[in-house]
Amino acid sequence: MQLDLGIKRPIAAIGAGLDDNGYMTIPRFDAATAALQRLLLSSITPAMAAETEGMASISERINACMERVKVDASEGAALVAECVPHGRVMVAQAQKTLANLEALAVMQAFFHEHKDDFDFR
Repeated sequence: MQLDLGIKRPIAAIGAGLDDNGYMTIPRFDAATAALQRLLLSSITPAMAAETEGMASISERINACMERVKVDASEGAALVAECVPHGRVMVAQAQKTLANLEALAVMQAFFHEHKDDFDFR
């Protein structure tokens, strides 16, 4: 038995600015902003997401998360200095998260700088 939910395109494509065949349509400002938000939420912990939820701009939210991750990295480094094995995992995770957030910050800055160059509808 197959369940028909009336969805004519892949679920991942819904709201992503893709047509029924999965190809990118003319970008919309809200779709680009939602994509940045989604990437941010996939890069941070639920606790960080809750802490930064009320922030007005995505750049402010990214920067706040970066500061929080730097604190986590410092705590991990202190644990490594005390020969606590868990510290290495904390430092590695913080480095990975920080790299992702820095990449998002670059994308957000580029988007903000060039948003008038795009044909948003």
